[in-house]
Amino acid sequence: MIAVDTNLLVYAHRPETPFHERAQDVLTAAVGGTEPVSVPRPCVHEFLAVVSNP
Repeated sequence: MIAVDTNLLVYAHRPETPFHERAQDVLTAAVGGTEPVSVPRPCVHEFLAVVSNP
């Protein structure tokens, strides 16, 4: 199982980050692969806290 980290989610979500394109590529490959992908509950919370903070 692949567990997705908060940083990867933030980089993939925010186009102004230096790793945006690479993060999107990694997530796309993971989701399209054969191994199950999961986002741990704490990472969902952290992601929402980071991207919703002005």
